[in-house]
Amino acid sequence: MTVSFGQDAIFSQYYSSELYLNPAMAGEEQDLTLSSNYRSQWGSIVSAYQTSQTSLVYPIYSKDIEERHLGGFGATLFSDKTGGGSLNSLGINLSFAYNLPLTVDRLHNLSFGAQAGFMQRRIDASSFQWGSQYDPLNGYDATWAPDNGNYNDKTIYPDFSAGVIYYYNMYNQLGQLPIRAYFGASAFHLNKPNQSFYEGDFSSLPRNLKVHGLFEYTFDKLKVAPAGLFLWQQDVYMAEFGVSVAYRMVEYPRMLLDDIDLRLGLWMRARDAAIISLTFENPSYALGFSYDYNYSTLRTATLGKGAFEISLVLRWLKQHAFKKVYNPRA
Repeated sequence: MTVSFGQDAIFSQYYSSELYLNPAMAGEEQDLTLSSNYRSQWGSIVSAYQTSQTSLVYPIYSKDIEERHLGGFGATLFSDKTGGGSLNSLGINLSFAYNLPLTVDRLHNLSFGAQAGFMQRRIDASSFQWGSQYDPLNGYDATWAPDNGNYNDKTIYPDFSAGVIYYYNMYNQLGQLPIRAYFGASAFHLNKPNQSFYEGDFSSLPRNLKVHGLFEYTFDKLKVAPAGLFLWQQDVYMAEFGVSVAYRMVEYPRMLLDDIDLRLGLWMRARDAAIISLTFENPSYALGFSYDYNYSTLRTATLGKGAFEISLVLRWLKQHAFKKVYNPRA
């Protein structure tokens, strides 16, 4: 018998799947914001693994004379389907974040976030071959009933997570500053829930710790932003780092066309893949595409073909008395 382990699904455009990255991101959006990611992976060697998430953030403001962005509520729907659909995961989470300005001018800020929800995992064993169905002389015999123990095809468990973000605000009352930066950390599966499909058995889901950050400098119409993500889940480590360069293509005083940037990103996921991303963005929306070129030992089977991913972010903008930093993206 071979025992194998994996880790939570990841997105190459992790900066667009904000609540999947850090619950504290619910406090970073000034406006009602909808974001979605879709990822298809390893379609060249098996039926493609398909992962998606959709998040909605609703900002919270004070009723004082001076408008203050207190934080935000968020909701996330997550889906993950393995090759052939043998194992499917569906999760729903609710998030809350609170913003804490560290200075009067609001250049330095903290956001604290918490998240709670449920995950359902369902397994389709109709195509499985069990050890009890093997004849030592004739091999596998599908007519033999499998002896798979006290097995359930579905499990549901609660899931709790938390996170924090420090960010340097690129806006103040004097206008836009050329520098923005943020640093965040989050911990998922704080309760280490039991994900076993067998009654009476306990298989805890390990905590997933994420550290992420970005620094961006603006040169007139050009923005350069090195960024990175590091995660650790039990004995699995993953690091993704790179740089994106955005060029202001359009300056036009209408919402859908206002300040359109074309952002090109080059990323490296250590010991796994090189990633190229292309994003069209402005304050109202962002549409991103990325492709993973696999260079790990798996490349022999994949022929270097890793994954493609699409992301979409929509914001319903309103005028605010004080302009905060836009959601920190790469």
